[in-house]
This record gives sequence, C-alpha cells and structure tokens, in this order.
Amino acid sequence: MGKLAAEVVLTSAIQVAVGIAGFTGIIAALSGGAKIGARERISVSILLLAAIATVTMSFLPMILLNAGVNERSAWMTSSIIFVAYFVSIVSYRFYEFRRVGTAMPRPLSLGIAFLGLCAALQIVNAVLIRDSWPYLVLIVGYVVYSFLVFAYLLWTLWRQ
Repeated sequence: MGKLAAEVVLTSAIQVAVGIAGFTGIIAALSGGAKIGARERISVSILLLAAIATVTMSFLPMILLNAGVNERSAWMTSSIIFVAYFVSIVSYRFYEFRRVGTAMPRPLSLGIAFLGLCAALQIVNAVLIRDSWPYLVLIVGYVVYSFLVFAYLLWTLWRQ
C-alpha cells in the first residue's frame, strides 16, 4: 500500500477517534445522575484511552515518515511501540478490574483478544513484513474496539 493511501486511512482513524472521545463526554453526561458501577467507570476510562491511543498510534507513523525515516523502518518502529503499549495497558486494565473485585465485561474481553491478535501481527510486521498493511489492520481494529466499548456503555446505561 502506498504512503498516501496509508495516510488517508490513518487520518480517517484520527477523525473517528476524536469523535469517539467526544461521545465519551456524552456518555459521562448521560450517566451523571445514574449510579454506575466500577465496571462502567473503568469502561469509560478504557473508551477515552482507546480514542487517545488511536490518535497517537495513527500520528506516529506519519510523524516518522515525514521526519525522513524510510517506510520499512517507520512501520517496524510503529509496530514495536504498539506492542509495548498494548502489553502495558492490558496488564494495567486486568489489574484495575481485579482491584475493584469485578470481572472484565465480556465484550471488552473479546475486543482485547482481537487486539491481542493484532499485536501478534505487529510482532510479525516488525520482524518480517515491515509494511503498512498490518499496522493499518491494527488501527482499524482499534477503531472497531472503541465502537465495541462505546456500544457496551450505551447498552449498560440503557438497561439502568
């Protein structure tokens, strides 16, 4: 995939992520009067961080490419940075749910399993492939995960 096509996908992901971050505020406002549990509070945090991470991870390869880093190195570096981020944030989220004494909601667990597959693809990308398409799969996957968390939160609020 060409540099321009990759930038279009990344820019689109940034726009969607900014929108999701805005909807996080709407969810917080809607739940202002309702008593939401620890799972939902953590899920709002996950949603906001997923939006921020999508923006950050989308800007990263564009910054590297515009700084003159060759394409293969830019995609390899971006993939390695995502894997490091993913391992640390997933570890923290599991700790956070265990700390409050509740299980991670099933939709979030399934989303994390999918992102785990994307992280494995990033390891293969960093070592062997070094191209844009595996990273773009990851970014689109992260946007889908954000929508999954958003839908879970809306469903939870609607049930109350």
